[in-house]
Amino acid sequence: MKRGIRAHFLMTLALFLVVSGIAEAQAYGRVTVVVTSDKGAPLPGVNIVVTCDELNKFREEAKTNKKGRATVSFTDATKTYDFNFEYEDYQPASMPIKPTIRGTTLREVVLTEGQVVTTKGEGGSESRIRYSPAERVFNEGVELLKVSDMAGAKGKFLEAVEKNAEMAAAHSALAGVYLEEKDYQAALTSANRLLEIEPANSRGFRMAYEAHKGLGNQAEADEALMKLKESAKGDSDTIAMIYNEGVQAVKLGDYTSAKARFEEALELDPNLTAALGALAVIHFQASEWQQAAEYAEKHLALDPAEMQSKRSLRIRWDSYRELGDEEKSKTAFDALAAADPQVLAVELYNKGTGLFQEGDTAGAIAQFEKVLEIDPEYAKAHYHLGVGHVGTGNTDAAKQHLQKFIEMAPDDPDAATAKDMLGYLN
Repeated sequence: MKRGIRAHFLMTLALFLVVSGIAEAQAYGRVTVVVTSDKGAPLPGVNIVVTCDELNKFREEAKTNKKGRATVSFTDATKTYDFNFEYEDYQPASMPIKPTIRGTTLREVVLTEGQVVTTKGEGGSESRIRYSPAERVFNEGVELLKVSDMAGAKGKFLEAVEKNAEMAAAHSALAGVYLEEKDYQAALTSANRLLEIEPANSRGFRMAYEAHKGLGNQAEADEALMKLKESAKGDSDTIAMIYNEGVQAVKLGDYTSAKARFEEALELDPNLTAALGALAVIHFQASEWQQAAEYAEKHLALDPAEMQSKRSLRIRWDSYRELGDEEKSKTAFDALAAADPQVLAVELYNKGTGLFQEGDTAGAIAQFEKVLEIDPEYAKAHYHLGVGHVGTGNTDAAKQHLQKFIEMAPDDPDAATAKDMLGYLN
């Protein structure tokens, strides 16, 4: 290359590089953001992360100052950048911003207090629920309760109350926790605070009732219970709580308290079949036959197909027998036998053994045969049929039933006698 040409080439290259550098330098820009809360207060310390889809490795981080401001500089203001904002208990936010070349772009960002949770319903549809800071902490406490972390849950509920002193659910939850800890005075304070916020809250009266009972304030407990009954008409949660308290009393053997709780539950819901069935049992165990029969009748009238109905059928029949009411007793027995044939089998068996003891062998055999029609596996019926047929001289039938009995109940106390009789017959 000639010297003049070479010099010209180098000058041109140098000029290109200078011009390119100037052009690049002229593409710089800045973005200043001012971040405030939805109440208008500046937010210091907001985390800002800036990325760019067009520049894979680009990432800048910044924080707002005490005035809620932050500035990010760019060497290439021709691109659009994604600004992402995160701060404590505020909803995260993001926005695209394109800087002004050789200038400063100002943007105001408002962060909303609270947490947004996205839930999916049927068909994949999504809904967004916004939780305040107090609600978020309260929900964390609920989750801790689910894993029996009572202390952790209490801490969260207290924090929720600090964030929102008017949060009824948090006071309600605290009352429940304090009752579990048997801190009745603290429970009463929380229950009363709940009632200040929601004067008709039946759970508040319930917690106050429990707290007063724990403190031995009987008059106050009675007053809270009266208000509870007035406010809880149709309140299934309160009715369930009262009923469950009765169940716990039964487990502790305190039938007087259990009876009172079941009756209170029925005052709130006269059609509560579980309480009717439970009262039938309690009165039956106390040999209060008339009340037992009445509650059993009410229970069966409301829901004869309920799982407890067989028990009420039995209580009704036994109660009428104890009362000496033969007509009602027979009607009750027929209903019980239709629902539970095994009961009929037992009664026929008992009748057969009674006839045996009276010397009516033929009558006894007829009863035991009816038992086997209902339950072919009733081992003792086979035994008594074997013995009965021995007495009547029907050897083949006697051997058949005795052998069946031995096969079905080899460990029965009468099995040895059956074997001896069978050996004799053979």
